[in-house]
Amino acid sequence: MLIENFFNLHDFFTLLLSWNLGANILSYKIEITETIDNPLTKRKEIQFRIDHPKSGTPNRYEVKQKLAAIETADEDLVYIKNIKTRFGARFVIGTAHIYEDKENADYFEPTHARIRNMPRDKRDEARKKIKPRNRHKRNEKKV
Repeated sequence: MLIENFFNLHDFFTLLLSWNLGANILSYKIEITETIDNPLTKRKEIQFRIDHPKSGTPNRYEVKQKLAAIETADEDLVYIKNIKTRFGARFVIGTAHIYEDKENADYFEPTHARIRNMPRDKRDEARKKIKPRNRHKRNEKKV
């Protein structure tokens, strides 16, 4: 009887612990540390810090959505430039650009950065549409 109660308590606490961790996996705090208005490129350049104590490095697309909500901007005009985590640290430092219109975003953001900021299911389709790079003739195999 005592052993059965022990295993039931063990299962109970394991379940309780998994619920507690599961609730905090997607919860993290974004703090905007610096904002620079760039009138030449018609964009805001934002530096941010994310504290994620009980989970791994947040997904780039989720960070993009949260920054768009914080800055009340269109999600298609927000581009995450980089997200850097130091080994063992539970915080991230990154930069993002928020453009005023789509034309400037397409002009200033490189293609690989635009693809990187897409949802995962759309990335493969976008990569297939890119023309292959020109290869030098000297690198081609002779037949």
